[in-house]
Amino acid sequence: MTSLPTAPLDDAVPAAPGSAAVVPQAALGHIAASGFAWNVVVTITNKVVGFAAAVVFARLLLKDDFGQYYKSLITLSLVSAIRDSVLSPVLLGRQKHLDRWENAGFWCSVALGVVAAVVMAGVGLRFYFTPGGQTVAKLLWIAAAGSPFIAAGMVSTAKLQAQLRFRLVAQMGAVTTLVATVASLIMAAPPFRCGAYSLMVPAIAVAVIRSCAVLVISPPAVQWKLEWSKWLSLGAAGAMIAYSAFGWQFVGTGDNFVISLRFGDTEVGLYGYVFNQSIQIITVLAASLGSVLLPTLARLNEEPARQIDAYLRVCRVLATVGVPFCVMQGIFARPMFQPVFGHQWGGAESIMEILSVGMAFAVVNSCAAYVLQARQQLRVLALWTTACIGVFFAFVVIGVWIGGVLGVASAVSAFHIIMGSFGMWIVMRPYGTVRDLIGVFSAPILASIAAALPVLTLPLLSTTIYHGQSSLLVTVPVICVYAIVFVVVYTAVLGRLSPEMYKELVGRLGFVGRRLGLV
Repeated sequence: MTSLPTAPLDDAVPAAPGSAAVVPQAALGHIAASGFAWNVVVTITNKVVGFAAAVVFARLLLKDDFGQYYKSLITLSLVSAIRDSVLSPVLLGRQKHLDRWENAGFWCSVALGVVAAVVMAGVGLRFYFTPGGQTVAKLLWIAAAGSPFIAAGMVSTAKLQAQLRFRLVAQMGAVTTLVATVASLIMAAPPFRCGAYSLMVPAIAVAVIRSCAVLVISPPAVQWKLEWSKWLSLGAAGAMIAYSAFGWQFVGTGDNFVISLRFGDTEVGLYGYVFNQSIQIITVLAASLGSVLLPTLARLNEEPARQIDAYLRVCRVLATVGVPFCVMQGIFARPMFQPVFGHQWGGAESIMEILSVGMAFAVVNSCAAYVLQARQQLRVLALWTTACIGVFFAFVVIGVWIGGVLGVASAVSAFHIIMGSFGMWIVMRPYGTVRDLIGVFSAPILASIAAALPVLTLPLLSTTIYHGQSSLLVTVPVICVYAIVFVVVYTAVLGRLSPEMYKELVGRLGFVGRRLGLV
């Protein structure tokens, strides 16, 4: 590997106020990888804290509390997806002349925040007059109150990303997540016992504080002139991106919506909580990569072959890490879930096992949309999103009708395997082939199967541990031993099946360690 740039990431200053950072093309890959490294390390730290908090929440809150929260999250996610996605990708696509769009972008984002607040408040009013819906309504009203303030920081965040200040963005995310988690635990614990409010109030409050912070760090050049004509340009370009974001949020929350139509808060809470735990690897890897991948790939639009090559390399790294993690997640769900989260979560193991299969593909497939956004192929993105919404809804409706909650989990996994892989093929054309797609998954899947074989002896050696009937003092050491065996076997088999992917993974891990001063 070539040497790293001598200047730190946050010293990548723009050539003109508000414009993108001037970065040599040869250094772009290193800066992107370093930004990804910081994002991954910070996100992993957040997830470790979040997992510990989730264990505590599982014992402090009821399934009904989670059910009420996830019901409010359906509306919040869909509305905020439109609010947060209309402008940011468009501004990053125009990052060379970002200073020309700051003022209009700021006022447009505030307007979107107000519209989102009105929609959430209206939906909350509808819930308020339904039996048992008062808590959901109040949660939505809390989210609505923070919406305009959260939206106000959108342009400043886009400026930081365009200036390649990924480390600063990651560090701010770490601090805000930690503060929100601690505040949530305080609200959930005695003597407060705020139930579902403990999950919503700190998250919204901290998001508002973070928005104010980025406004101070990277203030947009705001005037009292609204520049309506530029709103039309931003809105026209952002409409398809917003539609895509809405569609993928529907894919992320539509299963909860369908379950809520047939079942009560308890089933919604059970499925929503398990689903949230099953996607942790996606938020660690793919979501961390998104803020780095989009502005980086946008700089390679004039070199499409190199752009796809970079995308495939990212997919291979994600597969080599994500696939085995999801396989272990599924294998260890049954012995670990009840001892860790509590016996009120009986039945969650089967849901986790099924979802883990789909998440092994989703962790890689989730980056395809970034390529289309970077290329500004917004019509293709909108068509693809429409197809995904239709297929997902059909799968989930059939799943809940045939198999209830387990049927929904099976439908979600099938969707991510089939439609996600098809989306990758669309993105790769004409510079990638089906063979490239198969090559991304084949070695990690085969190596994971080989590594799983010795682990699958656990039910034969100890049925009590396998069924979650042993104490944590017994279960954790046994699972740790099996996890080490899995990792060792997986690494050895991967090195034999695909030396290229093995070297890529080792090289990236070494780069991350050097960049963070760990090695």
